[in-house]
Amino acid sequence: MQLLGKDRNELAQTEPVFDADGKARIVDLMLSQRLPTSTDEERKHLVIELKRPSQPINEDVINQIKKYAKAVALDDRFKNSSVEWDFLAISNSFTRDAELEAKQTGKPRGLVLEIDEPKIRVWAKTWGQIIDESQGRLTFFKRGLEYEANDVHALEYLKGISDEYLSDEVRQKISEMAAQ
Repeated sequence: MQLLGKDRNELAQTEPVFDADGKARIVDLMLSQRLPTSTDEERKHLVIELKRPSQPINEDVINQIKKYAKAVALDDRFKNSSVEWDFLAISNSFTRDAELEAKQTGKPRGLVLEIDEPKIRVWAKTWGQIIDESQGRLTFFKRGLEYEANDVHALEYLKGISDEYLSDEVRQKISEMAAQ
């Protein structure tokens, strides 16, 4: 509970978050992360709305997750902070009209709302999309971890840097490599 900036006793006495209609909002799942910065004040919160497999993401589901996000955006307790919020609705499928909203030109797939102050993004995705994206990130990191640095790679990298920053010794090594 410390990540929210309050201890357990304070949080227990805090008013619930209300939407624009005055209805208290309760989420399925909330995850928080403190980002390593010089101030340790930056945080990310992920709020997840899980739908049963037979319930596709439709306009009602998208409106529901948007209402959660707007409730946070309109609540004075969350203004002027270095916290980023991501709200995510997840199910097995979309209805055709909801899928259109999740495929907006110029936006990442699934982004249905973005607010600048406070920083809030609202997403709607299927489990398949989440798994595909995760596999893509995993492959990217696996490739990066398989990289083995050696003198040849290091000198090729240095060759791409402006020559004025290189020592005579490094220039000589690069010349020797080019001659081989």
